[in-house]
Amino acid sequence: MVFFCQKILRKIPGNWTFVIVTDRAELDEQIYKNFAAVGAVIEERVQAESCQHLKELLAEDHRMVFTLIYKFQSDSDGRYPKITDRDDIIVLVDEAHRSQYDTLAANMRSAMPNASFIAFTGTPLMAGEEKTREVFGDYVSIYNFRQSVEDRALCPSIMRTVFLNSSSSTRTLTMKFRTSSTTPS
Repeated sequence: MVFFCQKILRKIPGNWTFVIVTDRAELDEQIYKNFAAVGAVIEERVQAESCQHLKELLAEDHRMVFTLIYKFQSDSDGRYPKITDRDDIIVLVDEAHRSQYDTLAANMRSAMPNASFIAFTGTPLMAGEEKTREVFGDYVSIYNFRQSVEDRALCPSIMRTVFLNSSSSTRTLTMKFRTSSTTPS
């Protein structure tokens, strides 16, 4: 994400704002620290601390804004206001397969109707479950499991199906599993 943002800033003139959206506080903190560690965060207090603080950040002119999707909660009347008409906002959504198909995502788009949206997801999509592609458009890049094994970023995963015919076989297998998991190898 940080490489993408930095490349946009280097190559495309403009007053860009990047809104980085995640669905877990730990991930929000991790991404913020990564951006800060390479000098990409140049302002104080750009991590939304509340729903109201997020609205303030989006209404102002910041280079980076970090938030959780949950801070796009509807107002008491069930609606979410448009915060900005700017078209130089790029929203980067991490773990997009988990949070981009319901009310909070609709609220986010209502707040920034002219923003561009890019999804990041590490979850393989199965046939018939390509919702991320429907919402965000075609893939920019695909780094699949096979490539990650070839790069030695992941170990190959070998799964084998075992069918057990009786409850006594299940008990025996369970006992062997418990024994082998408590015995150091």
